[in-house]
Amino acid sequence: MIKNYIRRFYFFIFKLYYTFFSKNYFNYEKNFFDRKALINLCLFFYGHNAKYLEIGVFKNEVFNSIPLTLENKVGVDPIEGGTHRLESDVFFKQYNKEIYNVIFIDGLHIYEQIKKDFINSYNSLSSEGIILLHDLLPLNSFTQSRLRKTSVWNGDVWKFAIELSKLFKEDFIISNIDYGVGVFKKNKKQNVNQSTWNQYDFSQYDIEKFMSNEVQNLKILSCFDTIQFIHNYFLDDKK
Repeated sequence: MIKNYIRRFYFFIFKLYYTFFSKNYFNYEKNFFDRKALINLCLFFYGHNAKYLEIGVFKNEVFNSIPLTLENKVGVDPIEGGTHRLESDVFFKQYNKEIYNVIFIDGLHIYEQIKKDFINSYNSLSSEGIILLHDLLPLNSFTQSRLRKTSVWNGDVWKFAIELSKLFKEDFIISNIDYGVGVFKKNKKQNVNQSTWNQYDFSQYDIEKFMSNEVQNLKILSCFDTIQFIHNYFLDDKK
């Protein structure tokens, strides 16, 4: 219990510091949309028989907002929440036999893990499915640390945003809400194999280099443009 109080005090001090003294990288839209809105919009197009997977469930904040039965939604987290109490690597290797329409990745916030989660998700995604990813636009230099130092923790998953933008230029965008919500759409035109995932390694990339050289190459859209991007996938691309 004492450790919990110390931890909360530690996070409180850091929060005061990065709120008032640190430079924030992005001005997120504050229009009452968040990741839950985008996930549920995607699921709407698949109907009540949609298959949904969430990696990194924690306290079920997102998972409980998904209007599907437990036969149609799966949540994976090694600590709490969801339906499977184990690490995502183990889940994909030993337990998963499903193909999903929508997958939301919000697990361990480090580059190497989100890359593995994405590859496993891609291989478990329907031919016309969608993957959403959280925390692609870090708040500041503190929240993007690979070690959690703050209550808000984005980690260095922004590195994988660079990778996805290079691999899937037309099929990947980031919505400028909720610390950056990535939306990836799968289609039959994509030629993906093992060599695809070996083309890039941004593990040693620096956040300042990202902000000065790479961020302008990302497709960062407003929430309403993101909604249009999703609508186009279902209404135009599939005609």
